[in-house]
Amino acid sequence: MIRFIELLDRNLNADWKIDFFKKLFTVKVINTDYFKQLEQYKHDKVKGKLKKLYKYCTFDSKGYNISNLKNNELYLSNPNIFNDPFDSYFNLYIDENDKGDFLTYFRNDLRIACLSEVPNSLLMWSHYADKHTGFCIEYDFSHIDEIINNIMPVMYSSTLPDLSNIKPNIYFLQLFTILKAEVWNYELEWRFILELTSNIKDKLKYIYKSNKGDYFLKVPKPKKIVLGAKISEENKKIITKISSKMEIEVVRATLSDNKFELYI
Repeated sequence: MIRFIELLDRNLNADWKIDFFKKLFTVKVINTDYFKQLEQYKHDKVKGKLKKLYKYCTFDSKGYNISNLKNNELYLSNPNIFNDPFDSYFNLYIDENDKGDFLTYFRNDLRIACLSEVPNSLLMWSHYADKHTGFCIEYDFSHIDEIINNIMPVMYSSTLPDLSNIKPNIYFLQLFTILKAEVWNYELEWRFILELTSNIKDKLKYIYKSNKGDYFLKVPKPKKIVLGAKISEENKKIITKISSKMEIEVVRATLSDNKFELYI
């Protein structure tokens, strides 16, 4: 079984992210001063690389996505409901009979918001925006430290590595949530990760918990809303009305005449 550091050296093709992940997850010392340096490194690197991020949305029957848009919120999901069975998965040397229960327990302590670097993915418009009939929201988080400190790019691999040799540190649990199969690499995903057991009271200023126990991330007003290429006139009017009131730019995705591409 391949070790995690070997995965970084051999299988991972992610430009600047290779050095970033090596720095965060191949810790050689464990002490408070080093972790403070690590936190500062992670903050500065993410802040320098974090540009526009996008959230693909449907017009769901209960209006949750529209409500989140109006309230400047992102819903934080439990990874147990994600469509990838390997999501937030791990490969450690523990009894197989215990692994299922541990996975569920581990995932129940996490809430995640998934975003992308790109607004023009044909597949994501199909999968996450109801076959191009939904909308995509553009955010700029580069000036918000509370988000920068808890957001990570996802890394993709064709191999599920052994993580037993990784020394625990402040980002150890996040590693499980940002390692995904290579088939998902078209998503160019970033994840905001909330650990419910990790100083949750300190994070309440930008985390909202509903009466139903759902968690939401408070976000800045969107920079732009992209309408799907096949959006209905009725839903177009809904977004236009909201964007006019909130003073948000609206554009529409259009199909290329000579390529399998979307223009934004």
